[in-house]
Formats: sequence, structure tokens, C-alpha cells
Amino acid sequence: MKTNKELMTENNLVAQVAEQCKVQPKELQEVLSKTVLPSGTKPEHLMAFLAVAKQHNLNPLTREIYAFPAKSGGISVVMSVDGWNKIMNQHPQFDGIEFNHATDEKGQVTSVTATIYRKDRQRPTVVTEFLSECNTGSQPWKQYPSRMLRHAAMKQAIRLAFGLSGVAPEPEATEEEEPPAPKVVNPESGSQTFFLLKEQFESCQSQESLEEANSLANAYAKRGDLSKGEVDRLKLIQKQVAQDIAATMAQATEAA
Repeated sequence: MKTNKELMTENNLVAQVAEQCKVQPKELQEVLSKTVLPSGTKPEHLMAFLAVAKQHNLNPLTREIYAFPAKSGGISVVMSVDGWNKIMNQHPQFDGIEFNHATDEKGQVTSVTATIYRKDRQRPTVVTEFLSECNTGSQPWKQYPSRMLRHAAMKQAIRLAFGLSGVAPEPEATEEEEPPAPKVVNPESGSQTFFLLKEQFESCQSQESLEEANSLANAYAKRGDLSKGEVDRLKLIQKQVAQDIAATMAQATEAA
């Protein structure tokens, strides 16, 4: 049984993150349990997740930070591109970022170098990521290799420049943590991993977030965590979301 002190600490953490997200604590816990965290997430893993969100001032309700099942049986905290950007831009010592793209004789990108400047350092943090090492062959990498490589370089540069820990890149971009075999919730409806990815797709509101969801889905499919039927269902969901995003962008263009 938890002590009063432990309960007060948990309640305070929930309240603090809820305040960041501008929602009530009860509403935050309900949304997290239904749409952001894997089902069956233990209270101690929830607290660890909230601690990372609070530390970096990230909003889990807008998918700046989310979680997937970890190999250890807990959860692996993952940041979206929006989350990485937010951490970089809100840091008081951040003084700009530059990208340099290297190409081959055919004009195809081969590497991207990200350079981050800090006001309190004389030398910048420079990170180069190579397409040959990062490209997984998934659809986003085939369609947007330069953008995906730029994201990879940016994330690693931010990690080094600002000393981040406790947050993992997307599963396909790292060997630090591999997703486990899916836990079947209902054999007729799909695995836990399928529903987490479904929620990820359905929460997408931009082409960039859709690319991230595609990367995650491809990573888990490649490692055998999704059945063929689940992959096909996710492709249909992705197609519908892509159409919705395109329609929204067209309406915004017409309005302008």
C-alpha cells in the first residue's frame, strides 16, 4: 500500500503536467490511459512518463510525447519531431540551427549535417547522419529521404547539445530498444500494438506527423509485431487520414 507521501507526490505530478496541458488532472489521466499509453500501464510507469513530460515541458495530449511497450515489460517514452523542436526552441541557451545536405553525382542526398549553436558555448554541436546508415527502406524514407534524414540529424544534435536522456527516438531509428512481441487484447480485433498505431494515425493532423506514424508502423511490421491483416488495416487508415489532411490543406489554401 502506498504511503500518504507517495500519493501526494503522484497527485502533484499529475496536477503539474495537467497544468502544462491546460486540462484538469482527471481529464489528463483519462486521455492518457485511453489514447497515449499502452493498456495496462502500471502507476509507476505512468509517473515515469509524466516526469519526462514535466521535465521537458511536453504536451502528451498533442503527441509531443507518447509511449510504446518496452522490451523490459514497462514502457518506452518516445518524442515526436514536434517534441524535439519544442525542447530545442524553448531552451534559453538555444542560438540557432543549420543544416547542410551532401549529395552524390546524381543529386541524391547522401548525408545531412545538423549544427546547433548555444549562447553559452564557443563551439557548436555538429552531427552528421548518413542515408546509408539511417534509411530503413520504409515508405517515408523512399518518399521523403531528405526530410527523414534531416529529422534524424536534428534529433541526435539536440540530444547531444542539450544532454537529453530518458527519451527514445522512433523504434526504427535505434537499436537501443526493440519493441516486444505484441500482447493480444482480442484476437478478433487486433493486438495492443495495432491499436496504439491506429490511435497514432488517427491523431495525425499534418503530413509530417503522418510520416512519423508511417515510420513507426513500418518498424513494428518489419519486426513481426503486426499481422498481415493488421498491416492492411493500418494502410487503409493511413490512406483515409492522408486524404483528410490533403482536404484540410486545400480548404486552408482556398480560404487564404
